[in-house]
Amino acid sequence: MSNRLLIVNVRQMLYNFTMLLEFKTELKINKVQGLILAKHAGVARHAWNQGLALCQQVLAHNHANRDNKIKFPSSIDLHKWLVAC
Repeated sequence: MSNRLLIVNVRQMLYNFTMLLEFKTELKINKVQGLILAKHAGVARHAWNQGLALCQQVLAHNHANRDNKIKFPSSIDLHKWLVAC
């Protein structure tokens, strides 16, 4: 067996081995904690939708106005924009 084939086989075995390691966890939460988690998920979804809407508006503007393009917002720009809202 050549060295290259051996290295490929070892990499494949390591990949297969790491794929077998999986841990499932379940949180045991009470009603108050469930309410807090639901609120957090709602806020995160709202922030994602706001950022997505802004990015889509920038893309639509840039597509319509090829000469006057707006810089696409970075994650830091989106964070600052969402905090300022």
